[in-house]
Amino acid sequence: MPYSTLLLLLFIFSGGLLAADARFTLTLTPDKCAVSADMPRCKAQVQAAVTANYTGMLCIVAQQQQHCQLHQPERVSLFQLQLDSSEAVHIDLRDEQQQVVRSSRFVVYQYIEKPRPRRGYLWNSL
Repeated sequence: MPYSTLLLLLFIFSGGLLAADARFTLTLTPDKCAVSADMPRCKAQVQAAVTANYTGMLCIVAQQQQHCQLHQPERVSLFQLQLDSSEAVHIDLRDEQQQVVRSSRFVVYQYIEKPRPRRGYLWNSL
């Protein structure tokens, strides 16, 4: 068996890297926003809820904003973010060593209004 195949199998079945990410959950509320021609930018206050089997400082980083707080395993840490964007925003959750442990995206949709179909000439005369 080639050496590279052996390394690949060890990586897949080790689970060490996946276990670190599985400890953390990051939930955004709301997690999407719609923009239109009248309002080309999405201005939203987003709440990020973090649950983790982890004790220590956690930081949320998005759009030059960084909010940190001490996290306890039996509690949910809440972060408030003010987002102002016309594009999707990448949000990172970082630990004390500034390692990214979980990522999420705040998605911005473009609302396109379709014109209403024209009615026939005699539609109202019935």
